Amino acid sequence: MAYLHEIPYDASQFPVLGRADLAHATMRQQVGRLSKVLADYVHDTFPLSREGDALCVVILRGGLLLYPAFFTRFLNMNFALVDVKQAADNRVINYDAWPKRDTYRLAIYLDTIIGTGKTIQTVHGVVESRYKIDEVLVCSLISSRQGTA
Repeated sequence: MAYLHEIPYDASQFPVLGRADLAHATMRQQVGRLSKVLADYVHDTFPLSREGDALCVVILRGGLLLYPAFFTRFLNMNFALVDVKQAADNRVINYDAWPKRDTYRLAIYLDTIIGTGKTIQTVHGVVESRYKIDEVLVCSLISSRQGTA
């Protein structure tokens, strides 16, 4: 079962996110601030994330922008790194680094932008083949409401 949680935040705190002429450093700073809001929301809303029985899967490259806020907020969580690349009409794992453990109660996927959902679906398939997971949470700053996956 999947649920869409839209995080309540004051859009006036992030007015520059809609501008196309931003310097990369300014954009990174704003994304960093927004990812802290996201990490705090996950921490406060999902108890399993605080219990040390969660796996956080950072989807490279975009997920790296979210990683500092989540790492700081969840010091006892295990982290995995996964890079997915496009190959013909599907996605394949290009790089991965996984913790050595069999079971997690919660898997959290971090990706900055979700378009079709196919990357998340690919990563989830790998996670399911490696671990027994009870619940899944996908965290993103921007996503399509009409994903194709």
